[in-house]
Amino acid sequence: MKTYRADLDILKGLSIIAVVLYHVGILPYGYLGVDTFLLINGFLIIPPIVEKIGNGSFDYIDWLKKRIYRFWPLVIIASLVCMVLGYFTMIPFDYENLGQSVVASDLFANNILSAITTADYWNSANEYKPLMHMWYLGIIVQFYVVVPLLLVIFHKCARKSGKNGMVAVLAGITSISFILYLLPSFSFNDKFYFLPFRIWEIGLGGLIGIILSRQRLQLNYYISLPTLALLLLCFVLNAKTFAQINTITIVGQSSVQATPLIPQNIVLLITCLLSAILLLPKKGWTENPMVNWIIGAGRMSLSIYVWHQIILAFLRYSVIDQMTVGVFALFVIATVGISYLTYKYIEPIKIDSKGKNCVMFASLAIVTGCGLLIHLRAGVFKDFPEMGIYANDPFQNRNTEYIDRIYKYDRPFDASQKIKVLIVGNSFARDFASILLEWDVEQRLDLSYQYCLADSSDPRFAQCDYIFYFGPKHEIPDEIWNKLSDDCKVYGIGTKIFGKNFGRIYAKHFSKDYLNQAIPEHSKCREINDQWRSEWGESRFVDLMKEAKRSDGLVRLFTPEGKVMSFDCQHLTRYACQFYAQQIDFYKIFNVEQI
Repeated sequence: MKTYRADLDILKGLSIIAVVLYHVGILPYGYLGVDTFLLINGFLIIPPIVEKIGNGSFDYIDWLKKRIYRFWPLVIIASLVCMVLGYFTMIPFDYENLGQSVVASDLFANNILSAITTADYWNSANEYKPLMHMWYLGIIVQFYVVVPLLLVIFHKCARKSGKNGMVAVLAGITSISFILYLLPSFSFNDKFYFLPFRIWEIGLGGLIGIILSRQRLQLNYYISLPTLALLLLCFVLNAKTFAQINTITIVGQSSVQATPLIPQNIVLLITCLLSAILLLPKKGWTENPMVNWIIGAGRMSLSIYVWHQIILAFLRYSVIDQMTVGVFALFVIATVGISYLTYKYIEPIKIDSKGKNCVMFASLAIVTGCGLLIHLRAGVFKDFPEMGIYANDPFQNRNTEYIDRIYKYDRPFDASQKIKVLIVGNSFARDFASILLEWDVEQRLDLSYQYCLADSSDPRFAQCDYIFYFGPKHEIPDEIWNKLSDDCKVYGIGTKIFGKNFGRIYAKHFSKDYLNQAIPEHSKCREINDQWRSEWGESRFVDLMKEAKRSDGLVRLFTPEGKVMSFDCQHLTRYACQFYAQQIDFYKIFNVEQI
């Protein structure tokens, strides 16, 4: 019979608090609480599996069903709540992504979806994604599917090796996963999202559990407390204030994220080591009643994990995106309240009859099917006239396709006498290319696109008449300047930002002033553009924020015709490109007469 370990609930409680504060933005390293959870998970589940496989009482299918059935009711309810809230609050682009996430979360594959799409857990866009954190359940369930099955297969093939053989296999799998994690040839994001790079954490916890089942070990009071203090130090490294977490990430900053005090992979390894030590039994942790609330958080950690990001994302998306003490208190109260209800009434649900099985799978099919339908209809179920989107034709105005059409212009110049224009840079440069296409429609310009300045031997540099580059002038290397003809004119393209998220703007769509909304220019954006302008010179710099200002000095969020400037507050819509094509004096820039 298992002995209850209150110290593990304390460890889980502290870890879930760190994860929540990470998503709030206060603890940049708080996400490491998930790594502690992975070790605890392995510590609790692997030793019983090895024991039962060894004595022939392990039913893989039954065990897997119980594990997954513990998650599914909560995940299905969370997905349903997100879709209902999203229908009323989200614009199509975000609702489409939510539908995709619902399907992936319900099938425990959100880690794979995140690796394929966002591919960056630290992307600020994740703040507004209600289900982005479900990657963790994907890792856990995928481990449940793969590793116990491998142990079962090994035991059937090598019965004489017994439990020691299975422990050796587990140690081997753990070691291979750890080596894969250490290899520099894989990106940090791949290591974050994919199971092969995470098995070692769960396996390490399992190996410690097996060792403890065979010999009695206990942490000394004077070791456990300093170890815990060091673990908490890892979580709180580079902690932020409310003022600091309310900033907007501006594309074009030389450093989007501050240089970490210690590299992330080093802190992760230290966190796992400290967590592994703290898995050992210890005395004195529960004698103080002040820790009862932490134990409570540990027991509710699954529900807290599921709900905190959902509440936080919709709060930021539709209500307020500035975190204050009051907003934080409201968020905590809502998270604890909802988490307690699901911990009390949803988590204990046992799917132990045919009737309950039918209800659960019917619910899963309906919710997952709705998520798939949302994705397939591009998130469109009602009219959004200000975006040019209508329910009877959901694919009429897909902004991603419009922005990305410039990729087909990554081509050599033709032999015509048209003005040869090379545009260089990321998606902000592609936005500018879209503006040029709206102005010229390929009548005068032979347009070509290049993502970066990596290849100075590209013949287009010697052939072009104009270059438009997104970024500061000093980033263009001398070897490219030397390739340009004397007549080639080089322009800089400024950066732009239209707020933090369009959800806050759309939240006012019932207001009579909805289409008149505007915002002050962000000070950091202005600072970057001023710096780049000083390098390029006034006559060779295209300041898109200046062109977007209204007569009152505010940055417009809608064109004069009442159309949205930017769905994601960074990239331009077709209507915005048409607006800029009329605002910018390209006739003067290219020294041509109006047709």
